[in-house]
Amino acid sequence: MKSKKSFEMSFNWIFALIAGVTILLLALYGMSRIIQTGQNLGQTEAASALTALLDPLETGLASEKSEEIKLNEETKIFFECSYLDNRPFGKQTIAFSEKNLNNEYPEKGQEISIKNKYIFSENTIEGKNIYAFSVPFFLPFKVGDLIVLASKDYCFYQPPNDIKDEIENLGIGKLKIAEDFKNCTGTIVCFDIDRRECDIKVFANDGDYYNGRVVKNLQEVKYRDGLFYGAVFSSKEIYECNIRRLMSRLSELTSIYSDKADTLGKKGCGSDIKLDLNLLKIQADSLNSSRDLVDLDEISKKVESFNKGMMRECRIY
Repeated sequence: MKSKKSFEMSFNWIFALIAGVTILLLALYGMSRIIQTGQNLGQTEAASALTALLDPLETGLASEKSEEIKLNEETKIFFECSYLDNRPFGKQTIAFSEKNLNNEYPEKGQEISIKNKYIFSENTIEGKNIYAFSVPFFLPFKVGDLIVLASKDYCFYQPPNDIKDEIENLGIGKLKIAEDFKNCTGTIVCFDIDRRECDIKVFANDGDYYNGRVVKNLQEVKYRDGLFYGAVFSSKEIYECNIRRLMSRLSELTSIYSDKADTLGKKGCGSDIKLDLNLLKIQADSLNSSRDLVDLDEISKKVESFNKGMMRECRIY
């Protein structure tokens, strides 16, 4: 039989081995947590940096401009939108997840709130090169700038001349124009045709491609003016949410112009436009989805016609 001393020595070795393995596992776990925390922090900082890069696209002379954003690694960008939070204008959130050394996407970083921009995109976009462009939105006066973000290739099949010119002016390589289906690759956008090959279908209202509907993933949304690009490039959830946010902004702007009409009225300018402005505000406040844009379009045309018919010094915008 083995001696008691020999047994104690074997036990000590086993205990030391177990303790060593435990300490090593704890050290590895702690290191992994530190690495994960660093990744999350880096991804949160990346989300903040992206929102800063979008600032020049938002207002003023940058309307209808484009920008290519080059990322260090393959990245997933997650977008969410709420028109109920941060009243009256709602908010969007953005979060990042960059591929790690294992070629995997870790847990996304902390969400960054965006309260003063209207970003139209899919719920998740993925890639190393992201392109962004902005278009203004009028109803009838300027409501804001719409920022579109995407990473996929799009092919616009036989677009109308106005839209063709706008896309060419953006100068984004991933946005192609084709007159033949054989030359169309990527996500295919068709106009007033219902072919199986079309991923996105645009239908004009009485020939007006700035007033119509878009069918995508068997879902339909209505659009007007620059919202055409939002309807094409974004998911229905984000599109409809941003419509509600834009309508809140339209309502506030209408109140400001109504007050301006009162001020001009005291200077001898007629203030009858206030009736249409008040109706525009009521309809903006009651809008539930993009389907209601048709009603807003009619009253906005009345406001635009009334404003243009006034003397220049009496116009409210």
